[in-house]
Amino acid sequence: MALVTLNMESRFLQGSTTISLLLPDEGKLQDGGKRYRVLWLLHGTGGDHSDYIRKTSLERYVQGKDLVVVMPSALNSDYVNWNGFATGFSMEDFMIQELVPFVRHWFPVSDAPKDNFIAGLSMGGRGALMLGLKWPQYFGAIGSMSFVPYRLEHDRQAPALPAHRMENVIANSGGWEDYLSSSYNLWERLLKQNEQEHMPPIYLSMGDKDFYYPYWQEFSLHPAAVNQAVCRRLVQGYGHEWAFWDKELPNLLDFFCRMK
Repeated sequence: MALVTLNMESRFLQGSTTISLLLPDEGKLQDGGKRYRVLWLLHGTGGDHSDYIRKTSLERYVQGKDLVVVMPSALNSDYVNWNGFATGFSMEDFMIQELVPFVRHWFPVSDAPKDNFIAGLSMGGRGALMLGLKWPQYFGAIGSMSFVPYRLEHDRQAPALPAHRMENVIANSGGWEDYLSSSYNLWERLLKQNEQEHMPPIYLSMGDKDFYYPYWQEFSLHPAAVNQAVCRRLVQGYGHEWAFWDKELPNLLDFFCRMK
């Protein structure tokens, strides 16, 4: 594998940002114009583009899978647009309108949705679900570790979501009603897509010691949770921790690599 870390200027983030990519070895990259599958892998709160490289064995796990992995930096943006932050930090627009075209222009990757997967952990899991469900023309499958959709009235009580953070999120959405109708409301979005039979393949995993576990239990009763497109994996003895995410990455990769 080759690890590429680069800086790029972003008009949507109002400055430069850093991304890392894992690429198949040089010989394979020159293999007759082949276009590779892509995993867009999102970090959690407090992380950046380097998290998976420093804290997991991701590079070893993707060996031999003919897969390009793209890892952006997103601050604590939840992967949505924050037009009121400083001069603006529009993370969703950056992902869709800048990063995806940039990677497709400079690297030998496929632009077919069936060859593009988006996944993440914690905040990155939420971001993967939001972007994957909202932009099916870009992503053919979704993965989330340590995050499941839940009813929004739980938000202000969730240990992972302090009150001041939720106040900012709600204000950024334009108020409570706009927040309920926004892409944050994954509970309703999944329900509607499940009813319309437009559910993409989704991989969800959780440790039974995670503070999100009560929401996992509640989501298990959601109609979308029993959809054949949704693969759920509960792992005993793990919390919201890198030991769990490192353990789950091979299963997540296998799920995506089985996609046709």
